[in-house]
Amino acid sequence: MLYNLVEYLIKLCYKHSIMVGSLYLMHHAPAPRRSQEIVGAGIDRDLDEYGRNVAVLQSERLEHYLENGTLGTIGRTILTSPLRRALQTAEIMAGRCGFDVEPVPGLTAQHFGVLEGKTMHEVNEKAELRQHMWDQIAPEDRDKHQVPGGESNYDFAQRIIGSIADLRQMVDIPTPLIITHGSVIDTLIGYHSGRRLDEVEGQNRAYEGRALVDTPTAITALGRPGEQYLHIPGASAFVGQQDLDGLRRHVELYAKEYTTSEAERTHLLKLASFITRA
Repeated sequence: MLYNLVEYLIKLCYKHSIMVGSLYLMHHAPAPRRSQEIVGAGIDRDLDEYGRNVAVLQSERLEHYLENGTLGTIGRTILTSPLRRALQTAEIMAGRCGFDVEPVPGLTAQHFGVLEGKTMHEVNEKAELRQHMWDQIAPEDRDKHQVPGGESNYDFAQRIIGSIADLRQMVDIPTPLIITHGSVIDTLIGYHSGRRLDEVEGQNRAYEGRALVDTPTAITALGRPGEQYLHIPGASAFVGQQDLDGLRRHVELYAKEYTTSEAERTHLLKLASFITRA
């Protein structure tokens, strides 16, 4: 019988006796990587100057959320993946807002095994690597597919949902903010929407830079769609009108014509392609 990931996650939630409550999540600031490089838990890099600048923008957004009450009764602890790109993001945000930081090993990214650190070009050149890409695997087999040295989607989802369930029961850390990875957020999006992880892969990019609230029944983004681009001159008009297609074109133009950092240009162009999916 084919394994049903959604049914499994529901059973796991009951097993851990998830209490009704909220957890806030944000994606870590971007760390340097090669173009189209596959990066998961096996790659641990420091934030570069651009990444630190993005973390400052995220800390300003967190401060704004705190000032206007968007986060409600949030605790004063940031829980974070122990990988440096997440931990350093959390430390920058905590320093601005007076929070404590606590690493949680269960919140690390999915490990992609032999694919870690390879670019898509390098993967496509070798049949032994190419066979692990989604278009080479039947949809019904993707949850259980095991990349050598890595985590299957099944194992990864088990780890993440179990860790989230445990955090909900930590009464000494009320409503924490979690700094984590795109694959973690995609797993939660997939769980709440009843879709496989490979079907929602990358969806987290639509919300990167914004805070999300995760409850046992839903995950939603806080604030206004596109507000993570308000630091870009001229973006506020598109955000105010909720013209996401116009915002996408504006961000792309800004990235191509006005950025001086290749890291910023690459990051913004990647995010822009997801703006209309928010």
